[in-house]
Amino acid sequence: WEECTRSCGRGNRTRTRTCNNPSAQYGGRPCEGNAVEIIMCNIRPCPVHGAWSTWQPWSACSESCGKGTQIRTRLCNNP
Repeated sequence: WEECTRSCGRGNRTRTRTCNNPSAQYGGRPCEGNAVEIIMCNIRPCPVHGAWSTWQPWSACSESCGKGTQIRTRLCNNP
């Protein structure tokens, strides 16, 4: 078998055989079956790394005077 074509996310593995043990001669029949076989491999999904969205605008201040707080958020939803 050859190596899988992908490390994740549905690759293929292939194997090949040759009809030469012995090859057909003098009217003999060729080998039966397929010369190439392909199977799926590494069918698990590839990792998706999250990324931060842009910052949202600042919220209004929690106090009209003195020590208040403002908040702004961003989400981890941007792969």
